[in-house]
Amino acid sequence: MRFPTPDNRAPRFNRKEQFRLVMLCVALLFVIVAMRKVSQPESWNWLIPPENADGPVAAEEDQVVITLEGKPTDEASGASDGKQSLSTELSPLLNEEDKKQITDDYLGLKQEEQALFQRVVTQLADTDRGVLQLNANREGAYQVWMAETDVWRGELIEFEANAKRIVSRAAEEGESNRRYDLWVTTSGSGAMPLHVVTAGLPVDCPTGESLDVPLRIIGTVYKREGYSAQGGLRTTLMIAAAPPTLISGAAPHPTQNIVPLMMAMSLILSMFILYSLWKTFQTAFKPATVRPLRFDNDDETDPDFSRLEGVEVDIDVTGEPVIQPPIDDHEEAPPRDS
Repeated sequence: MRFPTPDNRAPRFNRKEQFRLVMLCVALLFVIVAMRKVSQPESWNWLIPPENADGPVAAEEDQVVITLEGKPTDEASGASDGKQSLSTELSPLLNEEDKKQITDDYLGLKQEEQALFQRVVTQLADTDRGVLQLNANREGAYQVWMAETDVWRGELIEFEANAKRIVSRAAEEGESNRRYDLWVTTSGSGAMPLHVVTAGLPVDCPTGESLDVPLRIIGTVYKREGYSAQGGLRTTLMIAAAPPTLISGAAPHPTQNIVPLMMAMSLILSMFILYSLWKTFQTAFKPATVRPLRFDNDDETDPDFSRLEGVEVDIDVTGEPVIQPPIDDHEEAPPRDS
């Protein structure tokens, strides 16, 4: 007969440790999905203040809602008379007396800043865009405007940005007097948005939340404005701008239909990997089982011990079995060799 050798290898992990390892794999999967989601600009809405949100700091009495005077200027409209001369000179947007009325790092606009801000936005909306482009400065950047706001205040600037949120609000006087709040990001600002206020939008420009619309903006730095976001109070630039233009030939935003498919494929692949690991652990750490005895004679189910009746089996010092004759009850057993 043959006796199988049992597998006495000790497992490296018990079931509790296996469960912990699987949970770590699941946690790693969630971390990867979260990193993928946060890397998309559409998930940066927590930096942009929600509409009509109550901030932690109560509004003061001198804070008012901005309303603009005049109708938005149609971008395509212009002087139809070819003989009409066009002046390239632009009057200053803010003089020294106007700049003294503006207070930086303030939550919103103060009472004395309202009329001045309305005048600047209206002047930019009523000015021909060609004149604005001829007088605009394109050398500035977000970090420079934030650090040297006093120098750039009233200076006409032009820059490209991606609008993340565009909100349209009508004035109390009528639907024609309308302003637009744009929260945009530039290549230099990163995830920090700029607050742009204008009196008009292009015809094909969408409005709403979670946008990524490339725009070319011409305006002036008005002040450093404090605003309330989900992460707390923050500081950004408030820019009074002319109606922006869409950037033609911009790279199209990747379709959102691929993202759910990629997420589903990643989830299926992760579940398959976890199932394979679980099956591997179950096979590797399966407890050893003792197989039944096997005999040379397959027809004989039970071993025959009849030939060993009355025979005493002893082990000699050499390790060989010694069969002793049966002992009679009336005879003494012969002495064994020591």
